Amino acid sequence: MADYDEAIRRDPQLSLAYFHRAVLQFRRQHLDEALADLKHILDDGHDDAAALRLSARIEVQRQDLAGAVRDFEAARRITQLPGDDIDLGYALFATGECARSSAAFSAAKAAGASNKYIDREYMVVNPRGNRVVFDCNVRNDELVFFAR
Repeated sequence: MADYDEAIRRDPQLSLAYFHRAVLQFRRQHLDEALADLKHILDDGHDDAAALRLSARIEVQRQDLAGAVRDFEAARRITQLPGDDIDLGYALFATGECARSSAAFSAAKAAGASNKYIDREYMVVNPRGNRVVFDCNVRNDELVFFAR
């Protein structure tokens, strides 16, 4: 952390240092600090898909699902990675937007989402506040989502 702080002290415009410090803060569950670093990057006019993705993941943890959807959609417009569609699909599902969620999952499949993007665990909180943990992986070339 001290190295990133020093890099930012020397060059306050060094976005990469802000991003790596945000990642470290996120891993330590210092979500407010991580979002502040990401906000610095994004407010400076950088179209940084990685910063948007991390911001969205933090927003999911903070239960700001509308913010998560906004940032996942923005990241998706920049990079079009299959993993973006999967993350967006889960955020949309959690907000109760099932049709848009299904479209996002279909887009991931159409884009050739591979195990690199799919094999992960998701916790979804639906509008009633119920938490469900899902696994998402590929079986027989189909995306499969199942509750654990």
